[in-house]
Amino acid sequence: MNFLVYLQNIQIIDVIDILLVYIFLYYIFISFRGLKAVQILIIAAMILLMNFLAQFLNLTLFLSLIQIFKYMLIFYFILNFQPEFRKILFNLTNLPIFSSIIRKEVVEQEEYIQRIIDSVMEMSSKRIGALIVFEKNMDLDNYVENEVIINSKVTKELLITIFSLNTPLHDGAVIIRNNQIYAARALLPLTESSNIPKEYGTRHRAALGITELTDAGVIVVSEETKTISYAFQGQFLSRGVEKEELKDMLYDLLLQEKTKEIVKEGAKKK
Repeated sequence: MNFLVYLQNIQIIDVIDILLVYIFLYYIFISFRGLKAVQILIIAAMILLMNFLAQFLNLTLFLSLIQIFKYMLIFYFILNFQPEFRKILFNLTNLPIFSSIIRKEVVEQEEYIQRIIDSVMEMSSKRIGALIVFEKNMDLDNYVENEVIINSKVTKELLITIFSLNTPLHDGAVIIRNNQIYAARALLPLTESSNIPKEYGTRHRAALGITELTDAGVIVVSEETKTISYAFQGQFLSRGVEKEELKDMLYDLLLQEKTKEIVKEGAKKK
């Protein structure tokens, strides 16, 4: 009975509203696949036109559908044109105002990395053992123990002092987080691998252990051999690292892609 009452009260505008929804959905279903940029622009223009007409004619149901589909089209556009968006953003960052900001950040990053390199090379020359862990995307708090929180700027003097013999913090690892010395004297999980060479000591086993569990990168300085080693993703990528090689490794580990490009461009100009 209620349905019959509804049919009696239906107006021509309601019929138009329902027909438009049906036609709109039918067109979308048959043409949505394989859309190209021009087709998307045509559909976007159609949606804007229909949105105007629906508001003008007060087509409530059709207007609601268009509102929903507008958001769907935006998501579709973003997902299918990611390379174009990346190119636009890349071009924007090349504008003078953005370039000056980025280049200032690059200089700061280069200086920060250089302080680490100078520290490592001096500790190697003086046979000061060191274990430096660089936190990336994974939080290391769940994997380290007994650390002493420092939250200090990275300086050569502080790093060398921490690892110098007979200082309270020289045992364990230093954790670098967000370009700062976050903690010292951190105990790391040791690797359980049976393939590790016998000459590897506790520092090397700890370096492998933390890189097996996280995405951190680790530098190890051996006080016995003065050897500098670099561990990442559960293995030592290099042993006996020289200064330039260490620099390249730290750039790859710590710099964002855009920053790396600017650094490389600067190096070529030099």
